[in-house]
Amino acid sequence: MVGKISEDLLAVTWAMESRFEWNPITQYMEDTDTYDVGPMQLNSYFTANDIGDGFYDPTQYGLGWEDVMGNYSKGTRFNGNHHANILVGALKLKWLLHVKGSESEAARAYVGAPGKPGPEARKTQYDLYSNGFKKFLTVIKITLAFSSL
Repeated sequence: MVGKISEDLLAVTWAMESRFEWNPITQYMEDTDTYDVGPMQLNSYFTANDIGDGFYDPTQYGLGWEDVMGNYSKGTRFNGNHHANILVGALKLKWLLHVKGSESEAARAYVGAPGKPGPEARKTQYDLYSNGFKKFLTVIKITLAFSSL
């Protein structure tokens, strides 16, 4: 577990958002005039609103907006702190898990852009891939626990 969410929820979300890229291309959403930014593809509008509404707070970790989001514009590579971006993505998933009640529904809600074919597809992706990630991460943990390093 990572802060009350499973590693596989975080892994599936990161994989589906940016294919585990540290510095993915910023996606501009013309229909909403917003940006999806960083490894977790945090939406500039929704992330700012969530933080403003107190759903999660990166400042408690000493992180500012530029740490989490970098300086973004259409088609540029992410130039913020990728660890900060992933942490805020994890905080969002933790909040969504609390609100939605299951990891599958939290994964579904992470992709919430109106009119986009995303939420149901993300739930399906989580249901499809989470068990494989869970098994993989369990093998890694067991292997590391018994390694001589």
